[in-house]
Amino acid sequence: MMFNGRIQYIKEWGMLRFLHCYLMLLLKRFLGFRISVVRAQPIVQSRLEKFETNGIEFRELSLSDFSDEAVNRSLDLTRAFVEKNLLQGDQCVGAVKNGQVIGYGWRTVKSIEVDQQVKIQFGDKLYYRYKGYVLPEHRGNGLFNLIKSINEQTLIDNGRTHVFGCIETHNFASLRASLNNGDFTIGYSAYFINRFGLMSWQSRGAKKWGVNVFRD
Repeated sequence: MMFNGRIQYIKEWGMLRFLHCYLMLLLKRFLGFRISVVRAQPIVQSRLEKFETNGIEFRELSLSDFSDEAVNRSLDLTRAFVEKNLLQGDQCVGAVKNGQVIGYGWRTVKSIEVDQQVKIQFGDKLYYRYKGYVLPEHRGNGLFNLIKSINEQTLIDNGRTHVFGCIETHNFASLRASLNNGDFTIGYSAYFINRFGLMSWQSRGAKKWGVNVFRD
């Protein structure tokens, strides 16, 4: 983190949070250590498979929506990533304006890789939300909350009651957004992954929901 970036970070988050963030980054770099807050929310009972508002279409996305690699790069995606994750049965929902994807979110009910050779699994009441993104020029309008509401009824019909995600303890912006979104903490998850192998730990609350980190 550059000097000016550090000053700005301290102004926004304070010295203690800066020190925590700096320590976590060092531990990750040298020891492969990560610790996350596991946060969940009851699934909204939405039967809307697709809808349109303000000229933006909200629906499930397919491989054909990511045919332009230049657009994919602006969305922090690659076609190979999309193809791989759709092939393994994950679902991508998103917002489309004038034929172009402007935001998306991924879902899965299967164990998924969260780090190199590290996967997370979870109980049959949960589904995992990952890799959400909205183009900067479309942020601040509640777009992502609309994306998340697309067709969650299919998950309810399959016995899922809550959506969850893992946020590293130094990712204060995401933790704040999660709090504002009404998520609640169900536990904590931590692990070391390095040349000596994997060592993982989950709190009692996380274990209760079947959350576990393992090596593939």
